[in-house]
Amino acid sequence: MNKYELIGQFSCVLFTVAYLVKDIIWLRAISIIGSAGFIIFNYYFPPKPIWLAIHWNSIWIAINSIHFFILIKERLFVDFTQEERELHDSLLPTLSAVEFKKILSQSKWQTLRKGEFILKKDDSLNSLMYIHKGSMNVFHGLVKTDVLKDGDFIGQLTFVTREYDSISLSAIVALEDIRIVRWSYKELHNLTDKYMSIRVALLSVLAVNMSGKLTKCFFNCKEKQLLEKNEK
Repeated sequence: MNKYELIGQFSCVLFTVAYLVKDIIWLRAISIIGSAGFIIFNYYFPPKPIWLAIHWNSIWIAINSIHFFILIKERLFVDFTQEERELHDSLLPTLSAVEFKKILSQSKWQTLRKGEFILKKDDSLNSLMYIHKGSMNVFHGLVKTDVLKDGDFIGQLTFVTREYDSISLSAIVALEDIRIVRWSYKELHNLTDKYMSIRVALLSVLAVNMSGKLTKCFFNCKEKQLLEKNEK
């Protein structure tokens, strides 16, 4: 096996690795090196250069190089405020800075004072909300049924089911000054339909949050049943 055949084998290994990596920048970089190796292999190893393979690999190098430098430029110029960085770390730390910036572009920050309603009974649900800082009381009628805190979502079920005509069955009021982030359902769905990595990451976080709420509800119901049983 001569050196040019080794280069060809190494290029095949690089393309295999490129299919395995998750980071798109690394995929582009490895593909460029792999294509360069194939150009060398197809020029020197056969009795005559295989120009078809050389030309196509040259085109692939050009395409990957353009996208590689665009991605590098995006990452170098991505900048977060302190609040946005905290949101990234607490909400979707698995997303790259570029991906998270796309989610931020669709978001709206809102500050609510103590005693303000974020939702009233029968209000239309038109946005997914995330509590960044603060806590809220949830009322069903005049009965307090839950307390929402940092890291909780509001309206995640409507986001998952895409039932845009849903209405709030509860009233939610701020226990203190709070900071929340809102995303329009339709705008966020357009974004997650376009970028699969963002969709998977967000749905995973929502699933964990909903699971926690269901578990909390289950134990609260059990506790209530035990209290009622003891009173009898």
